[in-house]
Amino acid sequence: AMGGFGAFAQGYPVKPEKLIVSFAAGGPTDVVARLVGEKLAGIWGQAVIVENRPGAGGSIGSAMLAKSPPDGYTLNLAANSHAYNDALIGNLSYDVIKDFTPISQVVSFSNILLVHPSVSAQNLSELVAFAKSHPGRLAFASSGSATGSHIAAELFRRVAGIDILIVHFKGAAPATTDLLGGQLQAMFNNPVSSLPHVKSGKLKALASTGATRATPLPSVPTVAESGYPGFKTDTWFGLMGPAGLSKEIVTKLNGDIATVLAIDELRQRLLLQGLEPTTSTPEQMGEAMRAENKSYGALIRDANIKMN
Repeated sequence: AMGGFGAFAQGYPVKPEKLIVSFAAGGPTDVVARLVGEKLAGIWGQAVIVENRPGAGGSIGSAMLAKSPPDGYTLNLAANSHAYNDALIGNLSYDVIKDFTPISQVVSFSNILLVHPSVSAQNLSELVAFAKSHPGRLAFASSGSATGSHIAAELFRRVAGIDILIVHFKGAAPATTDLLGGQLQAMFNNPVSSLPHVKSGKLKALASTGATRATPLPSVPTVAESGYPGFKTDTWFGLMGPAGLSKEIVTKLNGDIATVLAIDELRQRLLLQGLEPTTSTPEQMGEAMRAENKSYGALIRDANIKMN
């Protein structure tokens, strides 16, 4: 039986793969899934079918994966918010750590702090000064309750000691539209949605939320550089399977992710959108999930952030 399984693992995959994306089409998770899936299909000789299952902060797609057989033919490109959804949503049908098998991180990115051109602030210090002199007047758009943009705004509100209004939308696209229209003044936004408008001059970028500057915006300082040492809210996407996925399949998938992310053409396409190709071992991804479950979970509970 063991010999038969070894032969199967060597030939894997032998049929099309389903890749669940827990967010809507057109967003950064979907973009990455389709770019990476195309390259994986090329080396496997098997189709990679991207299936969008958006809603409830990604928990609908995660629940679907948790119920899937651990045969390696149903996977999920998940955002790191998966790891702390248990702090946001009561009575999840799955355990965010125990019911999944981490495979590899795929990309990481910083959110960009954007402001409408009508805002006079030219840097983060000036924005904070305005917020402190006009409590409650500065409105931040959020791509949704408990999303990365909401978490970043909530954390910044706390470290800067400012009173701001956070307005939630059903996704980054409608939030960006209202920011462009001037209905709101600021937003922490993903680079896929941000960069075209920064480059066109329709929005101003004041800072990024990573430990280092965003690759496409090297002149834009980080929040940490701008007077708030230690501030960091990177987002990452990672490939995972259901619990019980065999070590042989995990090793195969991890190696294939590393192979496609080394393709220069793919790397450049990702970097142009502000997405940093990021590989890891399964163990490193699992440790990152556990760490963020603890750290972000504590922030969410302390701030009483709930999924709307």
